[in-house]
Amino acid sequence: MRLPFGRAWTMVHHGDVRCEVAREALSARIDGEYEGVPSARVDEHLRECPSCRSWYAVAGRQSESLSEIGDQQPADLPGIDL
Repeated sequence: MRLPFGRAWTMVHHGDVRCEVAREALSARIDGEYEGVPSARVDEHLRECPSCRSWYAVAGRQSESLSEIGDQQPADLPGIDL
């Protein structure tokens, strides 16, 4: 999953994890998948990188919103008659 959409996010290097690597791992974390790098390294990067903290917060909110939409039954969706 590539999240979030429609924003320019600054990519920098904090500690021994690049932002791109941290965000891939965080996306996997949100999805309940294997992160691919040790969680402690990703968490350290998150503490040091305000841009990734912001990205993670937005990505988490987007994931929750999409999950809520996916949980709706067709009858719950406006404008859909079955």
